[in-house]
Amino acid sequence: MKKITLFMLLFSATMFSQKLTKEQLHQKMADETCQCMSSKDLDTEGFESVLESCMMTSYNKYKADVEKHYGKNAVDNEEVMYKFGTEIGKIMGADCPEVFASLMGDSDDEEYVDEEELVFEGKMALINKTQQFLSFSVKDNGGASKEFTLMEEFDGAELLTTDKLKVNDKVSITYYESEMYDPKTKKYKIYNVVYNIEKLK
Repeated sequence: MKKITLFMLLFSATMFSQKLTKEQLHQKMADETCQCMSSKDLDTEGFESVLESCMMTSYNKYKADVEKHYGKNAVDNEEVMYKFGTEIGKIMGADCPEVFASLMGDSDDEEYVDEEELVFEGKMALINKTQQFLSFSVKDNGGASKEFTLMEEFDGAELLTTDKLKVNDKVSITYYESEMYDPKTKKYKIYNVVYNIEKLK
């Protein structure tokens, strides 16, 4: 009877470890990190430490699965963990954007956004969909280039999300500047966040 009980315990432990696909692992860790961060009081100064704490809590829960897909001692490999964190961040950006929006201050401060409204016109130069947020760059007639980030839903966003805009298309971009944390450089940087885009003839 003891042998049977021991076998069942070992079988159960095996069933509940290393059972997730890479995609399932990313989704579960993103969901749990979103939930963890949503329960915290976030500000720009504490955002990084809270994010790291929430992700490590989830990492420890799924350590066997992480090591299955990313190798032993993956947490000690900075390059591997950056790629892993980027995958988690992409899902979080789609599933809980309000977490990152906390870095932009009070979302009810509409007057501030209106006062800081900026416009840039030119030709589409590059569209990048491989990062956490969709980004693209526009070059004006004088050759000056500016990079923009799509983080919010608005009328006209489908021009980018459905590939209706191509390189060299003329566009008018309405945007505002927002300071957010860049996990790649581990520093805060200014992002040009788009909230309206118009294709010009």
